[in-house]
Amino acid sequence: MVQAEAAVIAIFTANLLNINFGEVNIGKTKKDSITVTNTGTSNLIIMTIVSGDNVFTVDGTNGTIAPGSFMKFHIVFAPKSAVTSSSNITFTTNVGINVITVTGIGQISNSVENMPGHQAIFSVNYPNPFNISTTIQYTLINTDFVTLKIFDVNGIVLATLVNELQVAGTHSVSYSDISNSISASSGVYYYQLTVGSFVSTKQMILLK
Repeated sequence: MVQAEAAVIAIFTANLLNINFGEVNIGKTKKDSITVTNTGTSNLIIMTIVSGDNVFTVDGTNGTIAPGSFMKFHIVFAPKSAVTSSSNITFTTNVGINVITVTGIGQISNSVENMPGHQAIFSVNYPNPFNISTTIQYTLINTDFVTLKIFDVNGIVLATLVNELQVAGTHSVSYSDISNSISASSGVYYYQLTVGSFVSTKQMILLK
């Protein structure tokens, strides 16, 4: 009796099937990587690598992976807006299609910001998230025209808290001003400070 020979095939094996980049500031990037190993007995040919969303890119090339060998691919998340992005990285090979799921959250930087040209310091509201009270604070080195607006996640202006010429010094808007202006449920909101021609936007979270 003749024994059948084992099939000679390539097998795509990735060390990760899901990558969660977490929160990344808009304008910044975060890199992770996956390792693809050929656990089969013939060459694995990577023919195409396609990202379903351009905020995720793959730093890697097509190629051939010999049996028992591996290839590393770097995946970069570069958020363009303050939203949660979820997509697939699709590898097409000589033995089929394999998908890696990628997720990341774009966020606006909450650090203290020096606003060039107008010499203003814009601080994140505190506390954040907030429920009972919060304060938005900024400091003007020179007298300038200032506006401070609240937006929802769709970019709709909910309130204009400041719209006037202000003198140099530290200014703040208390929670009572915000709560009287926003009749909304818990969620993410944005406050935008404009000093002269410079605009800066930050994120705050309301918990009711």
